[in-house]
Amino acid sequence: MSEFNKDLPTTWLKTTLDQIALIEMGQSPESRFYNDNGQGLPFYQGKAEFGEIYPKVRKWCSNPNKIAEAGDILVSIRAPVGPTNIVQARSCIGRGLASVRAITPINQRFLFYFFRHIETWLSDQGTGSTFAAISGQFLRQIEFVLPPIGEQTRIVEKLEELLSDLDAGVAELKAAQKKLVQYRQSLLKAAVEGKLTEQWRNNRYAASLQYLTDQERDATANDTAANTPLSPRGRGVGGEGATTSGLPRSAWLRDRARELRKAQTPQEQALWQQLRAKRFSGFKFRRQQVIGRYIADFVCFEQKLVIELDGSQHSDTKQADAQRDHWLNGQGFRVLRFWNNQWQSQQTGVLEAIWQALHEEKPSPPLPNPSPTRGEGLSLTADVDTEGRSGTQPDASFYHDQRGAGEAVESGAQLLERILKERRARWEAKQLAKFQEQGKIPPKGWQDKYSEPVKPDTRDLPELPEGWVWASVDHLLSEIETGKSFKCEERPPQGDEVGIVKVSAVSWGEYNEQESKTCHDESMIRSGLFVKPGNFLFSRANTIELVGACVIAKSVTKRIMLSDKILRFLLVHDELAVWLLTLLRSELGRYHIERFSSGNQESMRNIGQERIKQIPVPLPPMSEIQHATQLLDEANEAAKAQEIAIAVALKQSAAQRKNILKAAFSGQLVPQDPDDEPASVLLERIRAERAAKQTVKTPKKRTTRSTS
Repeated sequence: MSEFNKDLPTTWLKTTLDQIALIEMGQSPESRFYNDNGQGLPFYQGKAEFGEIYPKVRKWCSNPNKIAEAGDILVSIRAPVGPTNIVQARSCIGRGLASVRAITPINQRFLFYFFRHIETWLSDQGTGSTFAAISGQFLRQIEFVLPPIGEQTRIVEKLEELLSDLDAGVAELKAAQKKLVQYRQSLLKAAVEGKLTEQWRNNRYAASLQYLTDQERDATANDTAANTPLSPRGRGVGGEGATTSGLPRSAWLRDRARELRKAQTPQEQALWQQLRAKRFSGFKFRRQQVIGRYIADFVCFEQKLVIELDGSQHSDTKQADAQRDHWLNGQGFRVLRFWNNQWQSQQTGVLEAIWQALHEEKPSPPLPNPSPTRGEGLSLTADVDTEGRSGTQPDASFYHDQRGAGEAVESGAQLLERILKERRARWEAKQLAKFQEQGKIPPKGWQDKYSEPVKPDTRDLPELPEGWVWASVDHLLSEIETGKSFKCEERPPQGDEVGIVKVSAVSWGEYNEQESKTCHDESMIRSGLFVKPGNFLFSRANTIELVGACVIAKSVTKRIMLSDKILRFLLVHDELAVWLLTLLRSELGRYHIERFSSGNQESMRNIGQERIKQIPVPLPPMSEIQHATQLLDEANEAAKAQEIAIAVALKQSAAQRKNILKAAFSGQLVPQDPDDEPASVLLERIRAERAAKQTVKTPKKRTTRSTS
């Protein structure tokens, strides 16, 4: 270690650690003496309990073997070697630690900074096939540079002055790092909730109105007037009247629905008391619910049943009500209408009719999995009258493109329908290829063996933006592939060698092919399992924080196979890969991953394929996914630039710290004082005092010879 202390001042001296310090090697007590309720002494096993300066107490020991006193330096001597902390109270130490205490009058803080100075060098000195470690003998023989006592004090004071400023700057940089992590999470949350693209949706709606021709505006106005007679309660289009506020129609409908909930008729209030909170046969109902361009009094999305309670004013709006019912029927809803006086005089009969409708076989919806909150999944095709004009359809106008050419943009529900068709087509093509390969004719009914994707459980899911729909991971996947795990050499493959991917390869945001093991058994090599660029990789097993970690592989230069713990998702549409990655990394995705994962120990959790498939996915229109991806890319690029700047600043701080410590332990940090007692005299005094203590021996007991 002579490279650390060349050209020392003449008043300094080189010695070994055991000459100026007392060293105690740790020893782990029996596990039955461990506890987590504060009985006995704090127990430290290794670097895992270390903080910046002081360790954190996680366990106690009622029968310690080896003890460190308050103020002792704890040195990690095993996996890893080198890190240090200062123990604050008398404690028990395990086999991964050693305690070091300076012999008076050596400055204990000076000794601590010495270990911080040699930490990098010390970490390279560990040996061992399984865990790197250093022995007590090695620790005792470490070369130590000894200044005079006065200079030790001046060095410590200067170090604490310089390092405190440096530590403050590092703390700010690390706080900024944490804020960037939080910022990235907030971006993901905003993306999957639709808040990231909210302004984009509003702009598209405004643009679609701006580009409507005068003729189209007139046609829309005429159709609205013809189809929306106003009732005394203001029910017109969709039963709720025309929008006059200037708001986008979807926003106006939501506001109007809220008003109607606050102003329910007595009959509606009484029926709602029967239907609310799953009181009626366990079915969930919603009141004053927007469905397309209408507001329904009550709706059960699970059974696609709409219930209307009509007052006397509806006797004058039969045509409008019929048009409304026809539109709802076209979306797969059944409509039950009751007059207010029917409810007042025949409540039992009304409730029985509702019960029977709920328990009839549920009709197949025209589009799968509508949102439970807004009726997404409904057709956005505009009504067309006999003269071929576009009918009143606010939701369709929302999805016109910005050129105003009348080109409707695919909704989330329509995207999902397209995905499902492609998913089935891929399955059928794969089955036919198998039959052909086997030389068989496809048997009758072979298509019936297709497994429909798992539908998401939409109970308790958040409200979705207009045009979105709830899907599941299973909806988006055509297949999940997995590999096997077997005995391999614990190192990354080199050259043409083949490797097996480890879970750590996908744990930290990007695919790292260096996190792999080398396979020497050629019989286990399967080229079809090699990781390729663009592959979506998912970790099915890891700690609770890392289970479900996923990446899209970018840089692939080695032949690395999937393991049994790393899954490969084959998506129906590759364009959805980034959106699925966004969802699974978001707060919503992490909640469901952790909820569906199993395992008794927090240290290792597992999530099976069937549960992965159940994870709900909010699915926007493809154009909105593309815009969200663009916004995320731009924001992440800016965040990455800040992360790089912070990393550079931290690296510079580490280099500055290293230079300060190097100056301190080479005699260049503070000036020497010729009046200081030389280190050689100090060391001789320490040796003499230790020798004097060792010569004080306990007198032996005399044995009296017995006489017979």
